[in-house]
Amino acid sequence: MVAAIPAPAEWAQQQFSEVALGDVRRTRRAVKLATQMATQPQVSWPQQAGTWAATKAGYRWFDNDDVTFEALQTPHWMQTRATAATRAVVLHIQDGSYAFRLVFARSSAQVRYC
Repeated sequence: MVAAIPAPAEWAQQQFSEVALGDVRRTRRAVKLATQMATQPQVSWPQQAGTWAATKAGYRWFDNDDVTFEALQTPHWMQTRATAATRAVVLHIQDGSYAFRLVFARSSAQVRYC
């Protein structure tokens, strides 16, 4: 069974509507920003935002101490684990290109292999 890829707004709602950012308005903003990003992933953040005011609002949101990588990813990790538990086979595919760039960006003394 192959699941259909949801529309950007539906995907953003699924992924970010449960993030705990200390204020429901920040959670709504997470869904909105994710929708904008998923709608036009090939363009820059200012282009995704559409206006200078929206761009600045997004930057302020990103700069908020309650908006952390862990807070944004925790619901996604939980959803991924729950979905994986229902499958007989799960492929965890990793794009190694980011790690590859780090190897060349740092001296070998600073590189850690996981």
